[in-house]
Amino acid sequence: MRLRPPAIAVFLAIAATACARGPVNTDAQLYAMVDTIGLAELRRSPERAAVLGVAVQTFGEDYRSRLDDRSMAAVERMRATRLDFLRQLEAVDRATLSRDASRTLEIAQRVVSSTVKMDAYSFGYADLGRASPYLISQMDGAYAGVIDFMTVDQTIGSRADADAWLARLEHVDDAVTDEYRRFEIDRERGVLPPAGILQQALEKARALQSADPLAHPLTQFFAESLSQLNDLPEGEIASLIGKAAGIVEDDIGPVYDRLVTLLETSAASAAPEPGVWRIPNGEAYYEDALRLYTTSDLTPRQIRDVGVALVEELTGEINTALIALGRTEGTVGQRLEAMRLEPLFLYPDTLEGRAALLAAVSERASWGEQKAPAMLSVAAAAQVEIKLAPASLETAGPDIHYRPAALDGSRQAALILNLRSTLDWPNWTLPTLAYREAAPGRHLQLGIARAR
Repeated sequence: MRLRPPAIAVFLAIAATACARGPVNTDAQLYAMVDTIGLAELRRSPERAAVLGVAVQTFGEDYRSRLDDRSMAAVERMRATRLDFLRQLEAVDRATLSRDASRTLEIAQRVVSSTVKMDAYSFGYADLGRASPYLISQMDGAYAGVIDFMTVDQTIGSRADADAWLARLEHVDDAVTDEYRRFEIDRERGVLPPAGILQQALEKARALQSADPLAHPLTQFFAESLSQLNDLPEGEIASLIGKAAGIVEDDIGPVYDRLVTLLETSAASAAPEPGVWRIPNGEAYYEDALRLYTTSDLTPRQIRDVGVALVEELTGEINTALIALGRTEGTVGQRLEAMRLEPLFLYPDTLEGRAALLAAVSERASWGEQKAPAMLSVAAAAQVEIKLAPASLETAGPDIHYRPAALDGSRQAALILNLRSTLDWPNWTLPTLAYREAAPGRHLQLGIARAR
């Protein structure tokens, strides 16, 4: 079970620091304020800190055995904190700042303001630059996200790491419980994902509802990781695995049983229509969400028209390329789907085929890294590793997972692929996979952001 983190103490310390600061009329004072906002967001997420590889000193306390606090109380505290930060940012006299600092203020105001607008709806979740009306879906939710975090984003290289991992494992039931309680509140307010999304989430939750605790992805990952530690006696490894299996069986299993029941009931009563207009204030929510994600003041109709025009343009280019290959029958979509099934483009669904596919992605990502400096006047990010997800995650894990390099230098960046089958990835899809998800895509994007 989770010992609640001292979030109130952190919140009060940040608030006291902010209140003690005098009027912001220099660049240095503004940058200090922005740092305070960033640290406040970071300190509420031990999981994000772990993924980023943040030093314990930077975080402010040892977070390595903790998960995020997903309770309603924690959410309300963060909403209040953001409102206070927005008030402070709006009080800054931009005339006293340099051009660069003024631009920083403009960006900070836009990001915090757009997130505060999403907070005001009081359903779903909102982070800086990211929001969703639904707490649980096939893409979001602690029920799957925490499993990914514990198995894909965590590494166990020592007995101390194993102990910290086990301590986090004891909090998984609380994380899932806190979130589905908030989901229940949202459902009572009329905010429920459409039936199709709930059905996919239900299938994912069922895959994590293992009758055998030793076969659960969490236990399997732990066992696989411990087997790589040469300095642990077999008896000690068996004892640690037994502890993990016990937590999965006694604490985590019952929570997933209740979650599956909740999703079954919800899916049975959910509307089939996917539009967010179905929920209270749905159209306004959609407009504010677009501003959050695009930083544009274009209307939903205008953004849709831009998208339609772009799709038509790209479809025309693809059609021209397909005709040049002698593929003329059917729509563009039908021709591409046919190509996905052709043996000519497929890797064998064997260990050798997986290795060849992984090598092909790595080769293309390396090429993207080499070409990046010629396209952008920035230093190239450190090399990204292409690797396979743990076998235990093949059923319920994400297809693609980009993990940034640790800020403390302990771990390089990685693109982690869940190859349920090589047949899902024809060779002509690999350039998009490598260039968008690895280099120069996400990898360079995050590298630039970190350097700023």
